[in-house]
Amino acid sequence: MFFRTFFIFGVKINIYSNDIIDIDFLKMYEDKIDNEILYEKNIYCIKDFNTLSKYLHCFDVNKAKIVKSYVKSFYYEIDDIFIRDDLSHVVEKKGKDIFFIYDSKLKNKENKLWCIIREIVHRNTEDRGGIMLHSACLSFDNDRGMLILGGKGAGKTTLATTLLEYNDYYFTSNERMLVRKEDKKALSIHYPLRFGIRNVINNTVLYQYILKNYNKLTRKQNVTLEMIEEYNKNKELKENNIYKIELEIEEYLECFNKKYRPIVEPAILIVPEISSKFNGYNIKILNKEEIFNVIKEQCYTPYDKTWIEPWIEKRMKSNEDIELSANKLITDIANKIMGIKIKFGFNFYDILKKNKKNYIKEKIEELYNKRAN
Repeated sequence: MFFRTFFIFGVKINIYSNDIIDIDFLKMYEDKIDNEILYEKNIYCIKDFNTLSKYLHCFDVNKAKIVKSYVKSFYYEIDDIFIRDDLSHVVEKKGKDIFFIYDSKLKNKENKLWCIIREIVHRNTEDRGGIMLHSACLSFDNDRGMLILGGKGAGKTTLATTLLEYNDYYFTSNERMLVRKEDKKALSIHYPLRFGIRNVINNTVLYQYILKNYNKLTRKQNVTLEMIEEYNKNKELKENNIYKIELEIEEYLECFNKKYRPIVEPAILIVPEISSKFNGYNIKILNKEEIFNVIKEQCYTPYDKTWIEPWIEKRMKSNEDIELSANKLITDIANKIMGIKIKFGFNFYDILKKNKKNYIKEKIEELYNKRAN
């Protein structure tokens, strides 16, 4: 059995394993900024099918409560035991100890482990007065962050990928950002990146990467190469955009040959709006009230729209107390950050290919510098 300790966003996590689990990816999440450690957790990763079977044989799924639901997968709970519906692993809690017991044939066990760690870090941040935002994020000089907030289908991924491809930005997040109360720093939380077929074929770099590496991608895809190529030939097949290609962060960075920066200081808020009835792009400056409303709408603290209660990790504070802290932090961010709205059409890629590709970057930084002065 080996042992590793990680400090992630104010959480001390001790990982014990009797199997070689590739957890090197956790290094890039280690929180280097000194602060109070609120949580300390021991996670025991046990590759023991006999132990797993013991739980499964005595576990009646029909009497269990479904406590999590995401893309046709579930967790079931009895007391402090959580069992995956595909019967691949068990998570059991005993005080500050968490036992991650998995079938020896389980694939991507590092991702299952990260789901546990992600919940611990998320809850710790909320208990300390921080928030979780539904946000993509790029970073530029001096670790400043460019938050890209918007609902499903607003164009976050399209805009973030385009800006990253054509400019010297770092990648931070495509889905969620934790913002802590102490110093207003934002931390990326590892989620896979999901691209509709339209996004894939409209971006030459991404399209070529998928074609070349499809059979080596980490995640199981619900889109075939034939579907992607057919859509590329017939772009009128709009219904096919419901299918998604999924990449891990490491694959995305390799695709665009970019570096990863997990901790940033929010400096710019961008609100994308993509429309099939709009050509070109338009940039509008937002006032403080508009910035507050956007952040509030895309804040998943304390009411997370994508998870069903209870989580494996429970909060230490009430929803009411957490919401008060969240509103205060959102107000602080809105008073400090610059906000702009960018409306663009599906021809956004074509415009940038034909014109000066870093125009959007220059426009954003011009507005930022003007505000700073």
